[in-house]
Amino acid sequence: MSIFSEQGVIQKIAKYLPHQAPLKDFVHHNTLSSFQELHFEDAISRASKIFGYKTSLNIEEYRELYKNHLIREDILEQVIIRRKGSEYGDEWIHNLFHKEYINSFNGRLDQLRNCWKKKYHIDFEHEVNTVLFKLLGGYLDQGISKWHFPMEDKGFLASVRNLDLNNKVEKYVFIAKLSF
Repeated sequence: MSIFSEQGVIQKIAKYLPHQAPLKDFVHHNTLSSFQELHFEDAISRASKIFGYKTSLNIEEYRELYKNHLIREDILEQVIIRRKGSEYGDEWIHNLFHKEYINSFNGRLDQLRNCWKKKYHIDFEHEVNTVLFKLLGGYLDQGISKWHFPMEDKGFLASVRNLDLNNKVEKYVFIAKLSF
């Protein structure tokens, strides 16, 4: 049985969280940068599974591109033969144009949100994320906030528990919003 490591969890999720507070001016941050050590196809596949990002066109969109001559027939056939073999070419062409595929996809985060909504009647996005991300943002602050996270040296959970015991979570989140 493994022991829960608060710092280990925070280190693992920190790379998926923004590295700075919201700014009044646009600054681009690539939310897929945490996958940059992977090959491109592996990175977008993993991001899709975790976050539910749509990382490619669905089958209907590809069919429409083909119909509008934006995908060449000869190139399509070459790719199918190279990836699936010439003996399966006709089968894959048939599947491509006639088989019904499910186009919806939910990432693991969507599944977690849906479970919370169904089982606990909690809208994760609305009721949890706002507070959680403000608290995590304050805890992981890199010196740009005017307001310091209380009990930072005790760890994230101990700090949040202290805020909760003193009924200060909502007050802290409100102050954190003002100070960014």
